[in-house]
Amino acid sequence: MKANVRSIRKKRKYSDDFKRNIVSDFEGGKFSIVQLERLHGISNVLIYKWIYKFSTFNEKGYRVVEVKDSSSKKMKELEARIKELESTIGRKQIKIDYLEKMMDIDKEELDIDIKKNFGTPQSTGSVKKQKVSFSMNDLYKEAGLSKQAVVQYAARQQAFDNKVEQMILEADKRREDHPGCGVEKMYYTLNPDFIGRDRFIELMMEVGYRLKRKRNYRRTTIASKLYYPNLIKGMEVNRPNMIWQSDATYIPIGNKHYYAVFIIDVYTKKIVGYKVSDNMRARANMDALKMALKDNDAPLIHHSDRGYQYTYKEYISLLKKNGSRISMHRTMLMQSALIEQ
Repeated sequence: MKANVRSIRKKRKYSDDFKRNIVSDFEGGKFSIVQLERLHGISNVLIYKWIYKFSTFNEKGYRVVEVKDSSSKKMKELEARIKELESTIGRKQIKIDYLEKMMDIDKEELDIDIKKNFGTPQSTGSVKKQKVSFSMNDLYKEAGLSKQAVVQYAARQQAFDNKVEQMILEADKRREDHPGCGVEKMYYTLNPDFIGRDRFIELMMEVGYRLKRKRNYRRTTIASKLYYPNLIKGMEVNRPNMIWQSDATYIPIGNKHYYAVFIIDVYTKKIVGYKVSDNMRARANMDALKMALKDNDAPLIHHSDRGYQYTYKEYISLLKKNGSRISMHRTMLMQSALIEQ
């Protein structure tokens, strides 16, 4: 009987429609090669032949590869993800687990349900003391920690705290000598070998080492309604006396403050004129300009902000008389970087 079955199977023939249906099931993702082989009792070699013959996607001469999900690859990805999560959670999660174990032991050994009684007002009555029937080794075991790991962690933390205390003393001395020293600059000055830059900055900010910036409330520019266009934007400066730039700043001395007017040659970066005054009147600007014109040729362009001192009638007339063109801008920002320095 078995021989007859074998002979019958050897003589099985399949129609083209049947073959196309098999190929269609495979290409449509309904069944894999292995599933088709088991379902119809057909060898995978025969199924591949039909695919090469009837498939609209595969041609003979090209190898058909069935991609399967690798369980081992998935396991490796999951293990890597678990390690990443464990690293992120770190010591905080260990402490949480430790406390959870302690509360469970309290419930079992002392019949005290801390989780259930959380938020319940403390009793004012007398409570009979109960003897604790477990040791610290039992706690370590329940928390999944070794005593050696706990001792080593405590030693490392103590050593870190001692180094931080010493570092803060050095930081106090540094801040006392240089009140304007920022936290990041302080890191590179102290150069601690036990803590990174970002952690250092975070720690010092937490303990109050952030600098308190004092705003400059002294206003040195009062805009005028009269102004001239900006002529120096994008200009290339290649010789002296091509562009002069002027600005004013205030200088506090004791309880008083003075205003200083400077005129600088943009090419040579030389101060060609200046004047210090106890007021912001235009006379100081006139004196600085006259000083600059006395020992230097007049500039091709005089550049400034739109302060009323620079639109003063006599100031404008003196510049035009010497053949200088007048250029202004809204704010000093980038174009006055030289004069601000």
